[in-house]
Amino acid sequence: PLSGFGGGYSTFARNLGKTLTTLGFPVYIIALGEAETHTKTDFGTLVTVNSSLLSFNVTALPGLPWFSYKFSLAIRSIMREYPSVKPIIWGIGPWGLAASFLKIFFRTPIVHINSYFTTTKHEWRRSLQALSVSDYGLLIPTKFFLIYHTIVRFLTVLERIVLSTSDVIVTNYLSTERILTEQFSISKNKFIRTPFPIEAYIRSSKNKKIADPIQLPKQYILYLSRHDPRKGVNVLLHAAKILKNRGTLIPLLIGGTGELYLAHQRLSKKLGLDRWVTFMGFVPDATQLMRHATIFCLPTLEEGAGALIINEAMSYKLPIVTTLCDGIVEDIKNETSGLLVPMGNPQALARALERLIHSPSLRQKLSRNAYTQYKYTNNQTKIKEDIYRVLQKSGAI
Repeated sequence: PLSGFGGGYSTFARNLGKTLTTLGFPVYIIALGEAETHTKTDFGTLVTVNSSLLSFNVTALPGLPWFSYKFSLAIRSIMREYPSVKPIIWGIGPWGLAASFLKIFFRTPIVHINSYFTTTKHEWRRSLQALSVSDYGLLIPTKFFLIYHTIVRFLTVLERIVLSTSDVIVTNYLSTERILTEQFSISKNKFIRTPFPIEAYIRSSKNKKIADPIQLPKQYILYLSRHDPRKGVNVLLHAAKILKNRGTLIPLLIGGTGELYLAHQRLSKKLGLDRWVTFMGFVPDATQLMRHATIFCLPTLEEGAGALIINEAMSYKLPIVTTLCDGIVEDIKNETSGLLVPMGNPQALARALERLIHSPSLRQKLSRNAYTQYKYTNNQTKIKEDIYRVLQKSGAI
């Protein structure tokens, strides 16, 4: 799904398409849309497959096989334009199932490269652990419990197919390789690791309710990500309550939408944070928010890999408070380029936020080092070289 809702997947697809285009490859990006279209862009030809009969959200996860089948048909149509070329299909996560269909059902000669960040099981298991009944009631945890023990099990079978048919599995973090190896017993020889190419873009606002512009406070803590259980918004709200009780809380701006958006608004009101917390809804362009934030906070409980939004915050020279979660520890060095706290611990999160609120010198040190790390990792020359390495390892060139 090449939209704001697609998050890291859509960002990765755009950046990968741009890089491959500059390397001289004809690039087609297959994505979900509301109609069948072909659009020329600076990251390749965007081919959208009509998904209007089954919208993309957590309750539509069983639609992955159907979407993947339609993707495979779109790819076969494109292949007719290049009858003598063996195509490279670069899947992202379970969406690589389209390439598996081409190999298994259509016996199509292709090179199947697949990028992976996390697994469905890992993501949803952590989500379940985050859904406390005291914060969310009984209905929401029950819904996620049922999805985990039905749909997620089904998707895990499909992921095994994707991984087994991949010629190469591309990861950006050691943490992802550990998760995949533990769950699927994949040979280490199948992995190749590259930096994650980060270039944020203005997200599509279609079908999204954008909150009214607000007057930015002089100082504020910024959260900007989805409202789903694994992102830890409830942990952040409890930390804000602790800071409020101590008299040290500065305004907290919470951007993004998702299934738990209304639940988080209710929790904020229940904790007596109405004066301090502003829910901004969908934010298509975070530039101004990022430029002026005092602290960026992501209390996540699951990423599998690193977090796209953490890399964005590093690019804006922001002091960051986040968690000892998955690949984040590979991007952020505690006390040097950010503050890392245990997952799901509002007391530790409050202490870290309080330190930064009261210490401009620490904020400057962390933001400076985070930006230096970001520039080192996001070297475009090296990213191009690494993509060539991937193509060579897969046998594509």
